[in-house]
Amino acid sequence: MKRMLRSLFVTGLAGLALAACGTPQATPEYPGEPLLTLSGTVTSEREVPLPSTNVELVWLVPRPGKNLIVAESVPVEGQFPSHFKLSLHTPPDEGSLAQTPYGPIGMAYIGVFDENEERFVGAAEEYVMAYLPEPVEAGSVFSKWLDEGGGARAISAGYHLIHARAMTEGEYRKYQDCIAHATTPAEREACGDIYDTLTVVDENLDTSIKVRIPNDPSKLRLPQFT
Repeated sequence: MKRMLRSLFVTGLAGLALAACGTPQATPEYPGEPLLTLSGTVTSEREVPLPSTNVELVWLVPRPGKNLIVAESVPVEGQFPSHFKLSLHTPPDEGSLAQTPYGPIGMAYIGVFDENEERFVGAAEEYVMAYLPEPVEAGSVFSKWLDEGGGARAISAGYHLIHARAMTEGEYRKYQDCIAHATTPAEREACGDIYDTLTVVDENLDTSIKVRIPNDPSKLRLPQFT
C-alpha cells in the first residue's frame, strides 16, 4: 500500500506548487496564530552567492505537466549561516493536495527553489512537510507511511513535520543481498524498499531544520519518500 501511495507522487517533480498556503483569514496587520512555524538555519557552500534566497514549501503535485504556484515564503538575509522562520497561517491550497484512495494528503519539500531552472538549489535533506485535512487512525495506510519509524501512530489533522531517515550503507547492502536472493514476488516484497523511513516529529519538540545550499545543486539529496 505504501508503494501505491508513493506511485502517486512519482511525477511530482514535474508539477510543483510553491508554498500555496492561501490567504490569511484574520487581517493584513495580524494574520492570526500560526498553525505551524518552521525554523532553522540555511548554510551555503556556493562559490558564487545567489542573488536572493527564499526558503519555501514546495508541494509535490501528482498531475501531468507543470504547475508552479508561488505564494508564501521567507527571505533569508545576511551572512551564512542564516536563521529563518516560516509561519503557516492557513491550510495549503486544495490544488496542492494529492487525491488518493485513502483520502487527500499534501507532501512538500522544504527548500530553495530556482523557478527559472526549475530545480532545487538548496533543501532540507532530512525533513519534509505533510498536511492531512482529516485525522488518521493508528495503523492506517497513511500512518504506516508517514510514521513508519514511530510505530504508525494516530496522526491529527493539520501540518506535520516529518523526519526522513535515509538508509545506511549497511542497510542498503542488506537490501541488495535480499533482492538478489529473492525468487518470488512475495520474497521481493519482504525485502522492503530503499525509500527513507518517515517519522512524524513530536509537536512539542523545538526542531531546528537545516537547509543546505551546495555549490553544485546535483549534489543535493532530497528526501526519498517517493
